[in-house]
Amino acid sequence: MSTIPHLEAYGSIVSSNSFLGEVFGAYRIPEGFPYRVMSGSRSRRNLPLMMLTSGRLHVDFEAIELHSEPEAAESFWAPMVRDVNLWKDFSFRVPWKDVIAIERYEAPHYEDFVGNSYFPPWARLKTQQPGELCDFLLSAGGRCIMTMREVTERAEELCGMLQRRLFLIQTAPKRHAD
Repeated sequence: MSTIPHLEAYGSIVSSNSFLGEVFGAYRIPEGFPYRVMSGSRSRRNLPLMMLTSGRLHVDFEAIELHSEPEAAESFWAPMVRDVNLWKDFSFRVPWKDVIAIERYEAPHYEDFVGNSYFPPWARLKTQQPGELCDFLLSAGGRCIMTMREVTERAEELCGMLQRRLFLIQTAPKRHAD
């Protein structure tokens, strides 16, 4: 999960980094901003994250739910990779009746020092919920080794599935209580 202001801040961090900062993972990350620490035997890199929280998404005909998950300690990469400042105890449940719209959101493509950019598509959910849940973003990813093409395909599938589900719910005949 993310928000448009968070992605804009991420883009600003990435695009303002220097060549040496990129090579050595020395991003100027604002206090409290989520980032990933990647430690090797001789180096440590701090990489800003596009997301505010990561977790399991559950979608049914009643609601959309997300429950954050702690880092998988049993992961092969766990000793070398650690996420900092992610919302770890975050969850939400948004009933479909509160969903106003679901749109595909394409974040601006900020470039790093050599012109690389990667921003997966997001599903933008506009709801009647308060705070961050009024207008938030969902995408797909994973902790396994995936290509960027696979992440993009999964993100596209998620957005399409949410849009179809909202359409089905909005167009379904209303049941009357007896």
